[in-house]
Amino acid sequence: MQKSLSRRAFDIARNLHPAVAGHSLADFVDVGPPGEKPFVATTDWMPGPETLTIPIRVWDFDSPELLSSDGRLGISWGYAKGPVDWSNLKNPEDTSVGFSAIHNESRLTDAQNDYDTFLRNVATGEILGALKVGHRGNCARYNHREIVPYWSPSQKVIIVRETDRNWDETVRICWLNEQSQISINQDLLGPLGDAVLAKVHKSKHPAAENAVNQENLPIAIRGVDIDDDGTFQAKVTGDNTRQNPHWGPSDFFEAVVSGKITAAKSGPSANVMVESIQLAPPVEAP
Repeated sequence: MQKSLSRRAFDIARNLHPAVAGHSLADFVDVGPPGEKPFVATTDWMPGPETLTIPIRVWDFDSPELLSSDGRLGISWGYAKGPVDWSNLKNPEDTSVGFSAIHNESRLTDAQNDYDTFLRNVATGEILGALKVGHRGNCARYNHREIVPYWSPSQKVIIVRETDRNWDETVRICWLNEQSQISINQDLLGPLGDAVLAKVHKSKHPAAENAVNQENLPIAIRGVDIDDDGTFQAKVTGDNTRQNPHWGPSDFFEAVVSGKITAAKSGPSANVMVESIQLAPPVEAP
């Protein structure tokens, strides 16, 4: 019992870190639970063709999965239908058991390019719906690309980010119904980013001149607190520093956004209501 509790406490601590800083603890520390050696799988292990999805790990096969805070829900990568030829998706130089569509793009079939990221019931393995983010494997981070989930207190709402260094590729907000299946899945990056850019564009912030659209000033949602009723607070940045080596205050801004996201009265969609946007003072180039 003590060993089980130690592992659970370690996994909870490790999985809480993405909600705080947008990175997993395993990005910095490669250790296992106290007093326990990590399980090392053989690198020639291969799922059967009937296996459609594989749990996404924080770092590699030996690290914890991306789980909700109560461990009830997890995130998997794979396919909605099979059979799946996992040998075609094996990372060619991976020292652990990893699968992705990144290192094997030239040999993937059309069906193998139709991958997705899924929510699942950890206890039963049941797939609860597609998250519709552009993640490309069963590792949570590939170089600068990373999948980061944020859960409401009772896991009724989940926000999932697919990041790429300075900006977000995809941000989706999903509601679960009484059967814990995804009933609403909607883009959050577009409406939230547009609202913040409009605020910056009308302000006296130096970034106002570039805050025309998300192509001029790429947007990232760096952190989110979301309640079960859709009330949220998010840190949003506009960051053009990667494209501009001589960047200045007009290429970067930070804002704290508060509001509420509610389900539409009809149909599988949601309404994003922004109540306040607080801009931080301009940041000078280093």
